[in-house]
Amino acid sequence: MEIALLRALRIVIRADSDPARQALFANLTQANALARFVCWLHKRLGKTWASSILVSCYGLKSFLAIAAPPRGVARILAVAVHANARRQVERFGRWLGANDIARVRIGVKALLGSSSLVRLLSLFLWGRGCIRGLRLVHAINMRHDFLVSCRVASVLAAYARGRSILGRLRPRAIVVSSDTNPEEIGFASAARLFGIPTVFVSHTYPNPFSPPLDFSLSILEGDAAVDARRRLGPVKGQIFLAGVEGESAPL
Repeated sequence: MEIALLRALRIVIRADSDPARQALFANLTQANALARFVCWLHKRLGKTWASSILVSCYGLKSFLAIAAPPRGVARILAVAVHANARRQVERFGRWLGANDIARVRIGVKALLGSSSLVRLLSLFLWGRGCIRGLRLVHAINMRHDFLVSCRVASVLAAYARGRSILGRLRPRAIVVSSDTNPEEIGFASAARLFGIPTVFVSHTYPNPFSPPLDFSLSILEGDAAVDARRRLGPVKGQIFLAGVEGESAPL
C-alpha cells in the first residue's frame, strides 16, 4: 500500500479518535433518526464481518458521491467539503481567476447523477483492490468504533476516486482546505502518487490532533499560525502568509 495513503489513514484514525470529535458525532447522531438506526445496527452486529460490510456500504456511498468537475479541465482542481473550507478555496480561486480552478463535486448531486452508475460499474474492474479495501476496513472495524471505521472507509473511497480523476485530468495542482477530512486527504494522497503539487489553504486553527503540514504550499493566516503548526512537527513545503479573510483594523 502506498505510503501517502497509509499516512492519510493514520491521520484520520488519530483525529477521529479524539474525544471532542466523538462527542460531536454523538450529538449529530442524536439529531438524525437514520444515523441513530445505523449506529444501533452496527453495535448490534458487533465485531463481525457483517458490521464491516455495513461500514463498507458507507464507503461505497462516499465513492459514488465524488465526481469530476462538470466543466472542462482546469489548471487546478479544488477539493472542499464543508462551508468554511469551500469559502477559503473560493478565496484562493479569486486570486487565480475563475477559469483556472474547478471544484470536484462531492455530495448528493454527484451521488444521484447519471455518472454514478459508471463509477459503480468501474468497481468491477478493481476486483483485487476492492477485496484489499474490504479487508482493511474489516481490520480497522475490529479495533475501532463506528465513526473511525466509516472515516477510514471514506479515505479509501476518496483515494480511489482521486486516482481515477487526477490520473485522467492531470491538473497542474490540487488545493484543499482541510488536513484531516477524508475527502481532502484522500485526494492529496492520490496527488502525491502522480507527483501533482498540493496546496493547503487553512480554514481553521490547528488542534492537538492536527498533523504536521506536509504540502507543496501551505497558505496560512500569519506568523502565529505558522508557530502553531510548527509546534505540531516540522513544516514541509513552502509557506505563504495571506492574512485573515475580510477587513481588519489595528487595535
